[in-house]
Formats: sequence, structure tokens, C-alpha cells
Amino acid sequence: WRATALPRASAKAAAKTLMQLAGSWRIRVKPKFSFVIASLFEALNHSPENIPLRLLLAEAYFADGQFIESEKNFRIVLDTDPH
Repeated sequence: WRATALPRASAKAAAKTLMQLAGSWRIRVKPKFSFVIASLFEALNHSPENIPLRLLLAEAYFADGQFIESEKNFRIVLDTDPH
């Protein structure tokens, strides 16, 4: 697995699509979280200030039982935007 650099516009489009997909998995059956987590993590590499994406990543880690990683990302969200 190797990350490749995307143009900024492509990264934003990918982040938007991932947020829509990740939002839909919360109400469906549990998917393979490794793919969801890897995709969200890659999107955050292109848009690290994207709070909704980071929140989805924290939720994906939590749903996958990765509580330490989940807590780290929830704390980043709260430190960045406490409201």
C-alpha cells in the first residue's frame, strides 16, 4: 500500500465522497473498517484541518474496537473545535 499525492481539488472531492460514504455506514451493517479507516486516514493526510473527517475517523476507530486511536482523534476534534 502506497499513498500517492493528489491534486488539492481531487483531495477535496475524495474527502467529500468519503464523508458521505462514512456517514452512511453508521446506519448500516458493520463494514470492513480497515478499508474505511485507511481511506479516512489518507483523506486526512490531504486535508488535516477537516474536522468532520477526523470525527468520522474517530468513530470508525471506535466501531472497530481501536479505542486508543479513537480517543486520540476525538481529543483532536475537541481541542480544535470544543463546540
